[in-house]
Amino acid sequence: MRIALELIEDQPGHAGTTAGLSLCGDVSFSGGDLTATTGAAVSPVRHELSEGESTIGRGDCTIRVPAKFGNVSRKHAQFTRTGDTVVVVDIGSTYGTFVNEIRITGPSTISVGDVVRLASRDKVFAEYRLVDIGS
Repeated sequence: MRIALELIEDQPGHAGTTAGLSLCGDVSFSGGDLTATTGAAVSPVRHELSEGESTIGRGDCTIRVPAKFGNVSRKHAQFTRTGDTVVVVDIGSTYGTFVNEIRITGPSTISVGDVVRLASRDKVFAEYRLVDIGS
């Protein structure tokens, strides 16, 4: 199984923005609406998790979160993948790591469909869903 983190939201109240999308073709964004014309493709931003450890944050990490997410720490969390099992742990971030809305305080096993949020909802945060991208 190939497993990835898919960016799904970047700021409170902005669900449905283009923040987690890679846009190709003729696409326009106006007034909160995304319009794609014939031939355009909208694909999510995904980061495949390899076997072993992967770090996520704004600094020198395996998965780099854009600097605009200023409340995500430089080294925010670590994912460890062993086979189809993925464990996430906060590595000393300032604003916390959350799995399905619950702040984690130690290693937490996550499954396909679970949502991992970097920083609390009252801050600018990055949010990812664990997805199966095939074999």
